[in-house]
Amino acid sequence: MRKVAKTDVVVARASQLGTVLKDWTPAQMDAFARSEVETWGKVIRDNNITFTE
Repeated sequence: MRKVAKTDVVVARASQLGTVLKDWTPAQMDAFARSEVETWGKVIRDNNITFTE
């Protein structure tokens, strides 16, 4: 996935979408994802947000 993310076509499309691609290792991505789950999980719990279909 890191190799594909560096290709010209992917970089160009990400730029069009306003996305910044990160060249993270699997461990860095894991740490980021866990942090996001913790952060947004707290927001959801603290505000009693529920999901419906």
